[in-house]
Amino acid sequence: TAAKDKTFDPAGQSEMRRNELRLVARHLEQRVRATPSAQVLLVGALNDEPEAAALRGLIGGHDPLLRDVRPLDASGDAWTSYEAGADRYLRHHYLLARTHLPLSSRVLNDPEIRAQSRHRPLWLSAAPAPAADR
Repeated sequence: TAAKDKTFDPAGQSEMRRNELRLVARHLEQRVRATPSAQVLLVGALNDEPEAAALRGLIGGHDPLLRDVRPLDASGDAWTSYEAGADRYLRHHYLLARTHLPLSSRVLNDPEIRAQSRHRPLWLSAAPAPAADR
């Protein structure tokens, strides 16, 4: 079982995921407090649903630390992985941001990629303001 795997494990993988995200949230909070203008992108396979306790510390509450960019595919779907055995689509990959940059994102739904992996990649473009506007 991988460190972030959602399958049951007697070693407590769910608590490990929550603790790892707590550590990430704590690090980001310290960084933002020290440098309020800090711009942050957190990109990765967090392997949990958006409403899970592990993610609420980052994107939940009335003043979330990061904004959920929530990329979508051309059909408007946000799922990034498919579990064939359970016949369900999941969103486990995220783009979370604290930035003033204009962001453009999407979930890529390429048949060639899907033939190789149960995961769909995310695409992100962040464009800085022109030098005259800085």
